Amino acid sequence: MSKEEAKLLFLSKLEDDVSQADPTGIYRLLEELDHLPLAVSQAGAFIRENGVSIAEYTSALHGEEAEEFLDEELDDDRRDEESVNSVFRTWRLSFSQIKQQKPRAADLLSLLAMLDRQSIPRSLLKMPEVTTSLTVLQSFNLVTARAGSQSYQLHRLVQRFVQHALQRDETRQKWQDSALACVAGDYPSVIGVAEWPICDALAPHVHVLTGYEYTTVESRLDLAQLLCWSGDFDVDRGMYLQALKRAEGSLRIFRELVPEDDERLASATWLYGRLRYYQAQSATDLTDAADILRKALSISKYPSWNFAESAFELAHLYYDIGDKTACLEMGKASFECWEKLEGLNSSRTLDNMHDYALELAMFGHEDEGIAYWQEIIERCPDSDASENTKIVFTYRSRAGIVEFQGDAAMAEVLYANLIALCQRLYAPEHVHMFDYRLSHAEQVMRQGRLDEATRLSEAILASCESTSEWRIRTSCLQMIAECYRLSASYDKEQPYRQKTLELHEKNLGRDHKETFDADEALADCYLNSGKPSVAMELYRKLIVWRKIKFGQKNADTIRAMECLGISHTYQGHHREAEEAYCEALAQESQFNIRLVKSLCISLEAQAKWEPLERWSRQVCERDDITQSTFHRSLITALEQQGKTQQALEARARLLSLDTSDLANPQGGRASLIIPPPRDNRRFGRMIHPRTWSS
Repeated sequence: MSKEEAKLLFLSKLEDDVSQADPTGIYRLLEELDHLPLAVSQAGAFIRENGVSIAEYTSALHGEEAEEFLDEELDDDRRDEESVNSVFRTWRLSFSQIKQQKPRAADLLSLLAMLDRQSIPRSLLKMPEVTTSLTVLQSFNLVTARAGSQSYQLHRLVQRFVQHALQRDETRQKWQDSALACVAGDYPSVIGVAEWPICDALAPHVHVLTGYEYTTVESRLDLAQLLCWSGDFDVDRGMYLQALKRAEGSLRIFRELVPEDDERLASATWLYGRLRYYQAQSATDLTDAADILRKALSISKYPSWNFAESAFELAHLYYDIGDKTACLEMGKASFECWEKLEGLNSSRTLDNMHDYALELAMFGHEDEGIAYWQEIIERCPDSDASENTKIVFTYRSRAGIVEFQGDAAMAEVLYANLIALCQRLYAPEHVHMFDYRLSHAEQVMRQGRLDEATRLSEAILASCESTSEWRIRTSCLQMIAECYRLSASYDKEQPYRQKTLELHEKNLGRDHKETFDADEALADCYLNSGKPSVAMELYRKLIVWRKIKFGQKNADTIRAMECLGISHTYQGHHREAEEAYCEALAQESQFNIRLVKSLCISLEAQAKWEPLERWSRQVCERDDITQSTFHRSLITALEQQGKTQQALEARARLLSLDTSDLANPQGGRASLIIPPPRDNRRFGRMIHPRTWSS
């Protein structure tokens, strides 16, 4: 019956109460009744005769009174006294008849009633005589075939009737357990893109079944298994909170029921640690997640899926906290475990090898990373991966090679090809798409097309607001900020640097390397935009932290010292600037001409002619440096000390120099040069998306 036909029938049963009927409430009730004529007639008559509201009747259908409401006979003068005239009594007779004549069909209906009532896959029904049983149930109009008999559905009220009947017969728990065993047995234990359609089809049934209570050991173990693997699929869908809840439930059951060395416990521990890592909001959260993942690693057999995946997540986590040694150790352990499990050319081996190559390259071992990418390209033709995955692996590896060789133009082309391919494989919001689009935008930026790179990054940022991958958003912000820095638009750069810092503080904690790197980028922005006093406070904090973490001779520590000196110079604090420059020079392992130039500026401003002479002479006497500014500083220092003859000799040497800056319109005077920022490849982004089954 159509929606409008059901409405007319319902209103005809209300008689005088039609004017009080709420159309929205009516349609909601009719939907609950599946527009079944007998159920609609019975509802209208019951509401009229008992004085209940439409909303009260709708609500009662979900409670204990449903059977009472739907079991009441409909008063209809047109029917004889012997006819059955209530929904539940009609089905009760049918169910009794099926039980007596076709018990297999009654069992199947009991099983179906425990699942989600819609789109029940035919493949899920592995009971004896299932084809005959389905035919019987369809003949009684209790189930309906869909999609060419590949799936089935129950009327909403049929499901409620059967559940009430099973509850009354005290067999409901039995059929809940049976339905759970069916779905848990069919659910994939290793989930890639190829398994997504199966997991999608089972998702509504998982939702229903995981809401029931179970009492036997066997059923609780089935529940724990289903929670674990459906939670893994939730991660692929980006449903992290639901996945975390399921992982906690799975781990709690396995801890109670299985021994310490059981691989099922290792799987649940890995999933829980993985989600705690993905949801980490502080350095403490990251430490806790690392402890859980190390626990999963320790109880996993070797080689095993659990060991490989636990090592994989630990490598990613160690990268986030800046532990290079541990990251590379776990990254290598992961792909070597897959290699031992599945062979040299397994898609999982090659996928994890790519992650290890990227980790090597990001930590400065570009040549080793490139060697692994070349090996992936060579192995791809013989891989067990699908043709699409082989293409992804090849493009991705070639892009990695040319990117870390500095060929931005070719890397741009390869990432564009990769994006075009993946648009056919993944949803637009998939982490693959964001990662490849960001890499493409970065190559555009590195070729100097800053406006284009900014537009690309803004588009990615707008489309990734709903994703929980905070690193994607952070990389977008950093990319836009870097484009503005390169175009000297420092006022536009500043808000993006501030947002980047906020995200790092929130997700990694205050005491994290990347948070302090974000501090430094913001300080540089303040310095470039003429706010040296604000920049100075950030550099001071940065120097203290880096001295503790990396030592005084670390290149990043020295850079912060130099920038602190420049901040003082811009404010006219020349004595403080001199101290900062001298401290930085004392830690340098190589002669830094830029630092010496800044020091000479502060010395000249203080009229410290003797040290100015000494530092200028050091540069002038070097054969590898011929900058005229140092000769002019030396001449000034000599003249101010009354060393006229030496000053004349210095002038003669200056005139004999073949340097490009002799015609400097500023008279060859030294100017401050802010040290360039580190080449922050990919802005530290290390995303580990899976491509196994694409």
